Amino acid sequence: MIRDALIGATPVAAIADWRYFAVALGATAAVLLVTSRRMSDSKLKSAIEEVRARGVRYDRVAVVADALTLGLFAVSGTLKALDYHLPVFQAALLGTVTATGGGVVRDVLVNEVPMVLQRELYAVPAFVGGLLFALLERHGFVVQGYLAAAGSAAITAAIRLVAVWRDWHAPRPGAVA
Repeated sequence: MIRDALIGATPVAAIADWRYFAVALGATAAVLLVTSRRMSDSKLKSAIEEVRARGVRYDRVAVVADALTLGLFAVSGTLKALDYHLPVFQAALLGTVTATGGGVVRDVLVNEVPMVLQRELYAVPAFVGGLLFALLERHGFVVQGYLAAAGSAAITAAIRLVAVWRDWHAPRPGAVA
C-alpha cells in the first residue's frame, strides 16, 4: 500500500482488488481453525512444552520462509515500480519498501523494534535482489521475465539465509570510525 501510494497507483491494489482481502481472510480462518481446539490446562502445558522442544526446527522453517517471501516481495515491488516507468535504482528502492514494509508494520503493532531497524541484514538482500531484477528487466538480459524474477528472488533469499547462517550483521550507528 505504501509503494502504491508513493508511485500514484490509486486506489492501492490491496484495497481495489477483493482477492487481497480474501487471501488474508482465508489465511486467518485457517490459522484460527488449526489453533482453536480447546485444551485443558494440563494438555495446554504439554503442548507448550512440545512446541518449545521443537522451537529450533520451527525457527529454521520460519527463517527460510521469511527469506523466500522477502525475495518474492522485493521482486514484485520492483516490477510494479518498473511498470510505472521508474528508473532502475528507484524501482529497487520501492521493491525494498515493499519487501520490508509489512514486517515493519507488524513489528510496530506488536510493540517490537522492526527487524529492518536492527542489526539484521534484511533490507540489503531485498535491495540487491530488486536491483538485480530491475537491471535484468530494464536491459532485456533475459528473454523470459519469470526467469529474472525467480533468479532475483532466489538470490535475495540466498543472501538473507547466508547472512543468518554466517551471523553477518550491519554495523551499529556510531560503531564505524
